[in-house]
Amino acid sequence: MSRLFLLLVIGWLVWIILRRWWRNQKYFSINNEPLPMPTPMVRCNYCKIYIPQKHAIKSNNNWYCCNEHLETDSINQTKVN
Repeated sequence: MSRLFLLLVIGWLVWIILRRWWRNQKYFSINNEPLPMPTPMVRCNYCKIYIPQKHAIKSNNNWYCCNEHLETDSINQTKVN
């Protein structure tokens, strides 16, 4: 009877250890994925907000968030000059 009890305790301990190991493996496999590359951000020369470079418009080494700001800023620059 004591051997059966000892086998049950050992089996229960093995089960707990394996369960914890499996949970840790699952946790670490999710967190080991490579992070995506960050998107370069640029600042609109007119309104000064930051937007992703792939959505921005470049003109004369200046970045703009929309065509309206590009046109307004180019009009303002021609008035100054």
